[in-house]
Amino acid sequence: MRLRLLFATVGLALAGSLAVMFALISGTNISGARDEQMRAEQIWYAQPRNHYRIVIRQRTRTGVCEQDLEIRDDRVQMVHLNQCAQPPIWTVPRLFSWVKQLSQPAGLCYPSSLQCTCRVSTHLQVLFDPQSGYPKQVLYEWGLRPN
Repeated sequence: MRLRLLFATVGLALAGSLAVMFALISGTNISGARDEQMRAEQIWYAQPRNHYRIVIRQRTRTGVCEQDLEIRDDRVQMVHLNQCAQPPIWTVPRLFSWVKQLSQPAGLCYPSSLQCTCRVSTHLQVLFDPQSGYPKQVLYEWGLRPN
């Protein structure tokens, strides 16, 4: 099974510099988004998915990179392509966890280049595949807050 995930980023790259992503979502409030993710995870885990392929595309202000990964038993088995500056670690369960982290109201505070500030996720929208449940598109924006 080949999953296509489009991550269009505005700003920073994932992992070390974590990116700003674009997408669409149905539902804008936090509890609605959590409910939607729970439904998506139920769909994903309802079918045995021991072996699949996932393509991650990230668009940053410096360009586009792509990772094409083969996943077996929730671990990256083979890297078919890695044009990105970060390690090829993405699996669907990892994407679900990442989206949950970004959706926490307080959110995690990531280092900023500005003194006494950190970056936090200020806006999150996710589109889940209706048939398979995986996060198909993700949008998040960064803001700064006092450290």
